[in-house]
Amino acid sequence: LMRWLILFWVTVAVCKAIIFGQASSRTGSYAVEGKEEQQAYTGRADVTEADGVVILDWYTDNGDHIGTGLGIREGAVLSVVFKNAGGIGLISYRIDGSKLIGKWMYAGSQGVFPETLTKTDSKLHGADKKGPKTKI
Repeated sequence: LMRWLILFWVTVAVCKAIIFGQASSRTGSYAVEGKEEQQAYTGRADVTEADGVVILDWYTDNGDHIGTGLGIREGAVLSVVFKNAGGIGLISYRIDGSKLIGKWMYAGSQGVFPETLTKTDSKLHGADKKGPKTKI
């Protein structure tokens, strides 16, 4: 009986982690991979989340700050309005474990492009790289 009781509570804990795991904060540093007009790009992004409000800061691979976004998270979806040198745009990410799988576009454009952010163990870039670090 004790073995079944332990198995039951372990199962409950695992299910809780799976079901509620997406509710955890997305704060951290991410590797960025995406495409725009068939041109692949990579970089880094810092995500800061507080109470469902999310700030994203994108960086080139060499650490130059290239854009900032403001968004909200609702369940497993993160929607962000951003501004960079190309203009103002919208990106919507599906939260999938340690990945944010998104599609984005600039305001007024017809193209929709893929972008994936993968959480890394490195610290946030804004603390030690050039360029602004946006705060909530």
